[in-house]
Amino acid sequence: MKLLVTAIFLMFFSAAALSAPPEMLNVKIGAVFPVKAKNHETHKNGRPTIQFRVPNSGVTKEVFPEYEVTILRDGYEVAIITARKSFFDIKSCGDSQTKALAWLKKVIPNPKLDSDGHTYIDSNVNTFATLSCSYKGASPFPELQLQFRGVAQDEKLNKAWAHAFK
Repeated sequence: MKLLVTAIFLMFFSAAALSAPPEMLNVKIGAVFPVKAKNHETHKNGRPTIQFRVPNSGVTKEVFPEYEVTILRDGYEVAIITARKSFFDIKSCGDSQTKALAWLKKVIPNPKLDSDGHTYIDSNVNTFATLSCSYKGASPFPELQLQFRGVAQDEKLNKAWAHAFK
């Protein structure tokens, strides 16, 4: 009986812990992703990263219903967070880009726009971001993309990929 009660208790609290996915702005570059990746120990295919999509929650879900995380296999820290959404027209994309810029400023408090016109940096923080609303490839639909990366994590990614291709 005690074993049954323990099993029910664990199932209840495990389900409660996963009742909502992490909101994109609450995932921190350089930190361990708040939900453990499945089978990451048994599927080491030589890649130095783990990537998966996450259903979004919170205020950013309005524009980005999901996002993707790239996690460094060595240390399991989040290296890249990418959210994308296609729009029917450029005006809708631009309107959502304005919202996304406000969210970006919550992660990077004093962003400076780089000369490329879509990279936001703050030399006082590790995280930088790119934000763009543009047509990709041959698509007739504009795409809004918001991506957060870490300076230190990019260095680790470059080293890890160089090692993987030796």
